[in-house]
Amino acid sequence: MHVFFNKHTLQALFFHRVKSFFRYLLNAKNAHGIHSPFIYELYNTVIRSKTHYYAFDELLSYRKKIAEDHTQLSLIDLGAGSSNNIIPSRLVRVSDIY
Repeated sequence: MHVFFNKHTLQALFFHRVKSFFRYLLNAKNAHGIHSPFIYELYNTVIRSKTHYYAFDELLSYRKKIAEDHTQLSLIDLGAGSSNNIIPSRLVRVSDIY
């Protein structure tokens, strides 16, 4: 018996596996269950690191700048949206998106 999956089903399965893995990483108490050397190093040096990196300050200032930006953008809604809205675009502020 052959089972065929379409592209969207495979993407959903892949997304579910990635999401499950990161949920496991966030809930894991230690790195003993991680077998991949790359993931082990990523986990220890990036995810669980308490070290302050120089780029954090720059990223934080950029996030604050975006949060204070009130420039209006035209947002095109490609999602489910409301069926009452004939034109799927609206004006939003950058700070609203952030």
